[in-house]
Amino acid sequence: MARSIKTVSKNQRARCSPVSGFSLLEVLAAVAILLVVLMVVLEALAGYQKIFRSQQGRAGVQLGLDGTLESLEQEIGQAGYLGYLPRQLLSSVVASPAAQTVPLSSTAWLFNGEKVLVEPGSNSETVTLQGVGGGTIQAVFTRSHAAGAVVVPVGVFPQGVLTATDGNQLRLVGDINGDGSLWLVEYDCDYTHGILQRTAFAVGQTQPTTVTSLLGGLVPNPDGSPCFRFASISYGGYTLVTAVRVTLTASTLSADQLTSTPASMTASVVIVPRNIVQAARLLQPPLSQPDLLQPTPAWPQP
Repeated sequence: MARSIKTVSKNQRARCSPVSGFSLLEVLAAVAILLVVLMVVLEALAGYQKIFRSQQGRAGVQLGLDGTLESLEQEIGQAGYLGYLPRQLLSSVVASPAAQTVPLSSTAWLFNGEKVLVEPGSNSETVTLQGVGGGTIQAVFTRSHAAGAVVVPVGVFPQGVLTATDGNQLRLVGDINGDGSLWLVEYDCDYTHGILQRTAFAVGQTQPTTVTSLLGGLVPNPDGSPCFRFASISYGGYTLVTAVRVTLTASTLSADQLTSTPASMTASVVIVPRNIVQAARLLQPPLSQPDLLQPTPAWPQP
């Protein structure tokens, strides 16, 4: 059987094939749209990044302020406290109107003028230290005491917060750590270097034990107020600070991403030194016990 062959021309094949691909104009339009979308997305991401960095900087400042105020609350709260750290006489003492020098198991954290209780109980007496050093104390003992008699500090520091005039310096005295040690601690708002500096002296020492920067980026308060304000009362020849208002302002170290200027934050707290409040009670009836009020140790001279 003969097979017929049908011939299709090129024009006929072209008319039968489907049209595929994009024109150059369509491609350019699509690219332009993608570029616009990409620019919008990138701009949004840049905005979110600025917000994130701004919030991050402000959060850092807030954390610094919170940590500093927490530290101040703890130490101002301890101001005036005299820890109970017992020692023992290493030799016997015979009652005498003259001062005697007696070896002690430890003279750490004791100072001239301090009042200590000797042999608590029926034979107890409170003596004032006239000399401390070389493992010995010097005092007038009106009663006899055997070797091994216990010696303990007593009372509180009525002027545990020394600064009573509003300003940018705060001075504290007491067993700040609650471990029987005695410290003289000074806080200075140093606007020149932008720091709140803490300097601590061990009682009896002339050189600071530690000098630390508690807060960086410190700037003056917006209302012009000082870092420290004090509420005080005068009674029995003492000026006692019964409350301390701390106001601190800190700024970011670099420009804020949103405002292009350093962002600042202010925090404030009122702290009551509980031991000084107790000292005020010891000055007034019915709890009048002035013998339990300790003198302020000598502050190291610069």
